[in-house]
Amino acid sequence: MNLFKWISELFVGKRDWDSFSDADRKSFSPFMVIRYLSMSEDFLPLVNHMQNYVIEDMPHKAVYQFWCGILPKKKTYLKYIKGKKDKFNKEIIDYIVKYFEVSRLQASEYISLIPKDNMKNLLILALSFSVLIVAEEYEFEPEPNKAEYYSGKFNKGKDMQDLLSWGEKFADWTNARSEWDTMRTVVFTPYYTDDLQRVDYVWLNLWPSAGKQYKAIEQWIKDGGKLASTLPVTNERVTDVWQWAISSPEGEMGELGFVRFTQCTLKEGVTMRKAFDAYKKFAIKARSTGDNMGRKMMMAPVGAGTFDYDYVYSLYANSPSEYGNNVDNYSENLWDTDEANALDGISTCENGRIYSTVLVKEEK
Repeated sequence: MNLFKWISELFVGKRDWDSFSDADRKSFSPFMVIRYLSMSEDFLPLVNHMQNYVIEDMPHKAVYQFWCGILPKKKTYLKYIKGKKDKFNKEIIDYIVKYFEVSRLQASEYISLIPKDNMKNLLILALSFSVLIVAEEYEFEPEPNKAEYYSGKFNKGKDMQDLLSWGEKFADWTNARSEWDTMRTVVFTPYYTDDLQRVDYVWLNLWPSAGKQYKAIEQWIKDGGKLASTLPVTNERVTDVWQWAISSPEGEMGELGFVRFTQCTLKEGVTMRKAFDAYKKFAIKARSTGDNMGRKMMMAPVGAGTFDYDYVYSLYANSPSEYGNNVDNYSENLWDTDEANALDGISTCENGRIYSTVLVKEEK
């Protein structure tokens, strides 16, 4: 698979990532995809936004799923603008190849983007090491999934029971259509928050991938209008996010679940992947003490407007009582452990809020 075959898959083929061979998957370069798409004015704004996430933090599978889900399914020709064929110092090429784990051709492309004023510093850096630096290794590989959060107010004379009754009709509608088999739906009611009047509900749809999510959305837009017109609420905000699952609670969700959200800002020098590793290590330690919490990191929101945090951290349990038991377990068995203290070094989290949850639709 070369770059142009990958571009064809993103626009036309849209095959499942796992259907590609190991060799093909290794040839996928998020950097080159972004570079190619940036040659079109239509995609440039999206590219400028996404390049903050994909090169360093997002797994290649997540990058591929994102572009498959958001790019239109049609044959698209973008003229590839080649740069000048400058000759670069061999040591710099070797350094880039080793650090970013790319081919020599890709390394040349990387260097072509570096201002000449910075080239001297790069050469000094490359020559300062007798052994070339290798890319930082991470202990755990995130498995990305997608989520849609709808929030707003009840229509006049309506309440949560009306929304749950509508949810039963929604579940029947989706259960009759295979495109929705992998989706799970949960409804939240605000419980602990600084403003109980802000929203009446949060409706959550969970998806295993962007491809499955957007395929179902296409069907909803075409065929779901009649059902949507009977909604007993008015959505005031709809947010689409990527999620990295850290841990999942064992057992079935009870009549009521409980979930906590906080907004987190990474500390200097910490990447999303470093944060994920720290959370994962803590979750493993927690499970060894009897903890049964679910945990997620959510990032790259679309529809959230302007925000000044890096990710949202989610902590959830199958019931309010189980949530409380796990909080007690933290105080008794996890407080001041190495794994817990490591979390203090990755980010600062604030604006905590808690919701009770009700399951509307289970994935098949």
